[in-house]
Amino acid sequence: MTDATVSILACDLCGTTSARTLYGDLHDTALKGDGVFAMVQCAHCGLVRLDPRPDAASLADHYPHEYVPYQKSNRLIRMLKRRQWARTEAILRRSAGGVGSVFEIGCARGEFLEFLKSRGWRTAGLEMDPVSAEAARAEGADVRADTFESAEFASNERFDCVVLSYVLEHLPSPLAALTKIHGMLREGGIAVISVPNYESWDRRAFGRFWHGFDVPRHLHIFSEMTLRAYAAKTGFSTEHMRYGTVPNDWIGGMSRIARERGKVRLAGFLTYKNPLLAAVCFPLSLAASALGASSRFTFFLRKRSVISGV
Repeated sequence: MTDATVSILACDLCGTTSARTLYGDLHDTALKGDGVFAMVQCAHCGLVRLDPRPDAASLADHYPHEYVPYQKSNRLIRMLKRRQWARTEAILRRSAGGVGSVFEIGCARGEFLEFLKSRGWRTAGLEMDPVSAEAARAEGADVRADTFESAEFASNERFDCVVLSYVLEHLPSPLAALTKIHGMLREGGIAVISVPNYESWDRRAFGRFWHGFDVPRHLHIFSEMTLRAYAAKTGFSTEHMRYGTVPNDWIGGMSRIARERGKVRLAGFLTYKNPLLAAVCFPLSLAASALGASSRFTFFLRKRSVISGV
């Protein structure tokens, strides 16, 4: 596979064309895809973006069914997920004033939707990978296979909550996505957005090997400041935010270094499927979360009635 790429001339958040290169000569070390990429940072607002990036026609080739989010998790990772899901659901229930309707964008196999359904929520979702969408439907989930950019919603189709769990960084225009989500929500509805955190300890530790870059699938990388700016610009107020506890990202950084240096056997050991390694990295992830420096964070955004900045 040989990628066609496109250069992004302006920042999606502020429109500024000036940017500085943070990390060049980046490769897809996770799935061994073709192409050479760079992460650049807007000189005005600080948003980090992939530039160049695969064009629209070739981007889908970087999401084979073997892509990790489409796979079942091991027991430890499932336990950690359920722990975080329970925290998310409790905040969501409090913010929404009780259970209601939830739509998840990029729901993969529908595990979070299944969890929410067991807690009394009315659930539906969207997944671009048809195999994963079918797996979700086989478990009884209401999931359609489509990309968010092309998905259409009826004018009277409104939800109490829209969830994007590590999806916004994959979308070509977060500004367009959040504007569309604003229209999907009822008045006062809640958007739950989880993304990698550029200001995390592990990004500082691993640099160009940081798991959160995941080139070329991650097109934008957010800080708390830039995500708050997106929220304000697209008609949302920040209701709540929290930092995640994710040992996977420390493991992912080590694994990428091993693969880059040709240590294939070591990279095979350094995997999120290794429960011992996940357990070892968990205390470090817990400390980073407590100090606001973990690799991922979640924003709970409340819809305002007016979009002022688009």
